[in-house]
Amino acid sequence: MASGMIRHRHITIISASETGNSREVAEELAQALHPVCPDVRLVDAFDYAFEDFTREDVLLMVTSTQGEGEPPMEAEDLYEFVMSETMPRLEGVSFAVLGLGDSSYGVNYNLMVRQFDARYADLGARRLMGHGECDLDYEATARRWIATVVTVLRDEPGFDISSHGGNGARPERDDRRTPTPSGATGTGVSNATVTERERLTSASSSKQVFRIRLAMSKDVGEWQPGDLVAVGYVNDVAMLDRLLRVACGMSVADADPRVVEVLRHRDVSALTPSLIARYAAVAHNADLDALLDDETALNAYAHVHPTFALFKDFPSGISLSELPDIFSGKARRLYSAASAMRGRAGTGNPMVDLTVTEVAYDYDGARVVGACSGYLTAARLGTTVMAGIVPNPRFHMPADDHVDIVMVGLGSAIAPYRAFLQRRAEIRRASRSRSADASQHVAGVTIGRTWLILGNRNPREDYLYHDELERYHDDASGRRLDIAWSRFGSKPRHVQDLIADRGARLWEWIDAGANVYLCGHDGAALASIRDSLVRVVAAHGELGRSAALDYVNAMERSGRLHR
Repeated sequence: MASGMIRHRHITIISASETGNSREVAEELAQALHPVCPDVRLVDAFDYAFEDFTREDVLLMVTSTQGEGEPPMEAEDLYEFVMSETMPRLEGVSFAVLGLGDSSYGVNYNLMVRQFDARYADLGARRLMGHGECDLDYEATARRWIATVVTVLRDEPGFDISSHGGNGARPERDDRRTPTPSGATGTGVSNATVTERERLTSASSSKQVFRIRLAMSKDVGEWQPGDLVAVGYVNDVAMLDRLLRVACGMSVADADPRVVEVLRHRDVSALTPSLIARYAAVAHNADLDALLDDETALNAYAHVHPTFALFKDFPSGISLSELPDIFSGKARRLYSAASAMRGRAGTGNPMVDLTVTEVAYDYDGARVVGACSGYLTAARLGTTVMAGIVPNPRFHMPADDHVDIVMVGLGSAIAPYRAFLQRRAEIRRASRSRSADASQHVAGVTIGRTWLILGNRNPREDYLYHDELERYHDDASGRRLDIAWSRFGSKPRHVQDLIADRGARLWEWIDAGANVYLCGHDGAALASIRDSLVRVVAAHGELGRSAALDYVNAMERSGRLHR
């Protein structure tokens, strides 16, 4: 086809991001495509005009999957429209979709990318290439997918690279810049200082949980209760030595120091299916290939094994130089901000608390310690770490301070709720101060009620933030606390039991418009707690099971149920 007969080509990239990772990848995709096409538009899902679907040429999408298979908050309306009967046909549109997810969610891993990919094809769009699925260590997989997109589009009619001065090569990337962690609000990561460390559990507890305070950079962006802190860490040399001995048959002392330095800043402790797949690509191990073909077995293996076990169980004799391509993820972890922000950015070093559980267990005669938790709990006070704020709008408090909130958490997942409680206390103090200045009655100050429902093991060993929480039992300020202890007394209790026992009062709060929050590190337990909530709605709202489930689903869609 002659170039003069080819219509003007244009590319739209939709970014559907929750914490910012997908946005970061979408920006990298746009940068890589500019030498191929001068007309590249990058738009956030929230800002995308639905009528533009009928005008698209090449539609690319980068989307994350949240929780138990939900779209990012900014893409909820887009998702509903695309999946609806009013979505127009897409004949004449070419598309490709990339997903970022967390394989620990099993069948819901990258569910959004699979649904968007299938839906666009059903609507008549032409699939340029297979959809991509990235795990937590997404960087290398995303870059390979981007490179493939660029290659595919070079061969598409109308993308005449020479006509706008490009040569199809990917633009040089300035790796000297500080990377932005998981969508930090423009502040990126910067130096933070470990200023305090307090053990929250007893010395006899089998779980050691700490409150760690970081003095953030003065120019850090403001954060809201519910937001996250991305912490960069440096891998322990002893842990790297064990990994290198198993994987490559050499010690750290014998290894190329340049490779060792790279690995010290890579995530070498989290075993994921995508990491296993990268290793399998160079290992050429038949047993490992068979494991990859069994998704259930693959997820189970990744869940219970440390990374060094992979090289021991499926040996290959790979070289040291191949390890950085296998361990491609950055050495960083996300923690909920366990304190509300005080003051304003730029007025001093803002302090943020983290609730850190030290991960440590024995495996095959070796002691395995969590890379980041071990780093933070062993760091001397005054140690400089890299940290940045990551917005988490799906888990923010209600904009209206008069709305009641019910917070349900398990173990160290109390962290964001401590920030919630601090923020509500600040609002209450400020309101009382204003009332006093106006010569009003303090009794007239009304702030929404707060109800904290927790689950942990033993009050003598695992009562996190004990002194603070004991003030929150039913008081005149409308604060309520209930705790279920699963390993204490003659009758162990769980959060689900509390929810059932307090069902009538819980329904009264929900029926009055309360927002409900669920937080924990165990997806199965959270699903069970959500089901307990459905049963409460059914029993005390006098609804059938199906109607109660619809009610809870509607709460989630409207932003009243947060996970």
